[in-house]
Amino acid sequence: MLELEPLFDAIVISAEFGVNKPDRRIFDHAAKLLGVSNEECVFVGDDPTSDVLGAINADMEAVWIDKWEYDGSFEDEPRVHRVKSVLEYNASRSFMISHRIVCPISTVLSTVN
Repeated sequence: MLELEPLFDAIVISAEFGVNKPDRRIFDHAAKLLGVSNEECVFVGDDPTSDVLGAINADMEAVWIDKWEYDGSFEDEPRVHRVKSVLEYNASRSFMISHRIVCPISTVLSTVN
């Protein structure tokens, strides 16, 4: 796993779990492994359907890395925080202090490359 495992409290691999995003069960499983409720999680991802809608449907906050600058998506959804990059996101937001971050490995890799 690219020697990244020590950086994470839990890792969920959809092929091993048997369910893909945006199925709520994979989000629920990640929260369970972290020992928190879904409402205590912030899901960071770049896919509007599998990441953002999946997180919202699983009762999580969502940070959407909108690299392609879609127009008007999720404008009326207060649980979606839209950014162009992880670096742009203000990590000092109050909910980030009390929430666990959940993030696809592809998003992690795209931010370190």
